[in-house]
Amino acid sequence: MGLTLLAAGCGSDSGVRITIKDQSNQAVEGVEIRQSGTNNLLGTTDAQGVVTISPDRSQGEVTFRLKKEDTETARYLFENSSYTLRDEDYDVGSLFFRADRIDNESLQTASLEISSTPPGADIFVNGEKKGTTDTILEDLPLGEAEIVLSMSGMLPDSSRFFLEAGLQPYPHQVTLKSEAVQTAEVTVSSDPTGARIYLNGTRTNNVTPATLTELDPGSYRIKVTKGGFQSQERSMNLRRGAQAQLDFGQLAENTPPPQTQTSTTPPQTKTKTQTPTKTSTPREKFKKTYLISTKPAWAEVYLDGDPRARNTAGNFRTVLSEGVHTFRVVNSRIPVDRVIQYEVKPGDKNSKLVLNYKLGKVIASP
Repeated sequence: MGLTLLAAGCGSDSGVRITIKDQSNQAVEGVEIRQSGTNNLLGTTDAQGVVTISPDRSQGEVTFRLKKEDTETARYLFENSSYTLRDEDYDVGSLFFRADRIDNESLQTASLEISSTPPGADIFVNGEKKGTTDTILEDLPLGEAEIVLSMSGMLPDSSRFFLEAGLQPYPHQVTLKSEAVQTAEVTVSSDPTGARIYLNGTRTNNVTPATLTELDPGSYRIKVTKGGFQSQERSMNLRRGAQAQLDFGQLAENTPPPQTQTSTTPPQTKTKTQTPTKTSTPREKFKKTYLISTKPAWAEVYLDGDPRARNTAGNFRTVLSEGVHTFRVVNSRIPVDRVIQYEVKPGDKNSKLVLNYKLGKVIASP
């Protein structure tokens, strides 16, 4: 699979002749060849899988992209979907590319490449044993799946995935912890830093950011306080060997009470004629529908303080208006409790937001 220069021929001022065939050496018709940057259509392959392109070289090097729309029965993919023409390509005058034809039937299942340290762990998918690490599991049903790795003398590892169809197996690498690990730890952070940390109502000697170690497995209430800001408290359950993260995000400032002013000056009785002021129609706030997903693929999302969790064992759509929005992302299995923010600006061209709660940032794309 890939872009391979196979044929040589006589150089031509009339352009470069391109031939595209699939793995069975059948011509691929309807492949669009567009010049990168300008998106100009340079040509489309005919029934013989051939097209001659004459790109504009006056602007420097020419890079083009190969794309074929999906059909009802198959799709065509290229290992490298773009190619930069070289001087020798113009001299030769002929290029040959190979496309992968993927039948739609093969896109109804997913595959996982699972490895562990140490290897040899039993793999359970939704409670059914599927093999031992390291291996590639194929023909898995699409949708949410719980993957559990179990090995004698090691703590079991459980992860949730939303399995999607794809050509390449989804990688899943796990380092198993010894059962000798009896305690857990949690890293607590906030913005601003320097907030005092309380554990189950008792003040600790730590301020954010800090890692609380040697905690017995169980449920904990963790609170942070800082002068001039509102206190915040979260609850989380820590499993044996867990290395959890708890990010309180931006702490809200305390709002001072309104001050009332008393005046000893008697009220003025003069009446002034007021000139009517012109009123302008306020600009309507920008709004847009976004597709929200998380990475890793399973987490609960709380949007802008809404107590209702949105389970993203896949993704969900929501309308966001202009301004800064706060996403609290919770994965109790890792465990992670983190706050991430995204600002919607007027005319925002992005429509997909990936909440990467391990990196602590939003990855936006059109």
